[in-house]
Amino acid sequence: MRKPRPTYSYALNSNTRVTVLKSAADALVKIAGKMLPNRFATLKNLGSRAVLTIDGSC
Repeated sequence: MRKPRPTYSYALNSNTRVTVLKSAADALVKIAGKMLPNRFATLKNLGSRAVLTIDGSC
């Protein structure tokens, strides 16, 4: 049995989870682009930007 991981950054240290996160981010960008087309107009190549994970917990 795997040992529990204490933070989100450890949990996201998995290729499978990062792939899921990237897919979700891509889908959210598409939805936001339809619902808020002008909001992202100045952000060039938003859909091709890298997705990074950080741990914001203390």
